[in-house]
Amino acid sequence: MITRGNLLADSPFLGRALPEVRLKPVRELFILNYRLVYYVGIAQIEIFAIVHQAQKR
Repeated sequence: MITRGNLLADSPFLGRALPEVRLKPVRELFILNYRLVYYVGIAQIEIFAIVHQAQKR
């Protein structure tokens, strides 16, 4: 998970845009059984949530 997450530093738009969020910089990336929700800023990436896919919504 850390290796794939580190790819965001080089390719912050690697994940897909969230259809339920109208702000284009909010994206999600699936890593193994986890959903990583993050915001792409000008000089940084902020991780909003890391959710295991077996977890109820």
